[in-house]
Amino acid sequence: MVRFVTLPLVALALLAAPVSAQQPGRLDGIYYGLKTNLVTGRVGQAYLTFLPDGRVSTDDPAEGLAGPLDFERDLCRYGQCGTYRLRGGELRIRWRGGDEEVYDRAASGELRRQGKAQSYRPVSPLDGMQLEGEFAIVDPETGKAVVGIRFEPGGGFLENNLMGYTNWEMLARPGERRVALPLGYGRYTIRRNTMELRYDNGPVARFVMLIPPGEPQTPAARTIVINQTRLPRVR
Repeated sequence: MVRFVTLPLVALALLAAPVSAQQPGRLDGIYYGLKTNLVTGRVGQAYLTFLPDGRVSTDDPAEGLAGPLDFERDLCRYGQCGTYRLRGGELRIRWRGGDEEVYDRAASGELRRQGKAQSYRPVSPLDGMQLEGEFAIVDPETGKAVVGIRFEPGGGFLENNLMGYTNWEMLARPGERRVALPLGYGRYTIRRNTMELRYDNGPVARFVMLIPPGEPQTPAARTIVINQTRLPRVR
């Protein structure tokens, strides 16, 4: 069992935000897939983030999609960017540099790349989600959490090394000064894949968060992903 220091938490009621209707011929949100490194054979995560204005990136926004987004800074600094065109069940992506990828779009929303064993599925925006339990990466030798977060009933959280492990400090925007906390507690909300943590000692931190497609999209999820870090449920 992973143990966290017991700290007082303040309850917060989460309000579910309505999901806007998607425009015909446009995609809006984060799509999640898996990819295999041809050199090492290791399987890793893959992302496509679509904006309704026709732009797309192979990265996910570090702070989710709930707040203001600077496309070049937030999605093109580490990801490949381009434009897309969706007609019926066919999606064409034109990357900067000229390369094009073509996908078939299933009725479920899944994107399957033509000629490649690659697919992506849309993730839930998790609007108003209240999670339950503890999610962590645990050191098998010590049994202690290397990084973890516990969600309490009513909107409270307690986290350990989340800022440091996910490089939150290094993802600061120009002119913004961030200081990573070793642990903290407070209240949280989730909207459009943005998890906002309001620490009782002052800071407000935002992380991109999702539940992988195929996992239960419920408070009892088995795995969550925060800033591309997979955290399995431990309790």
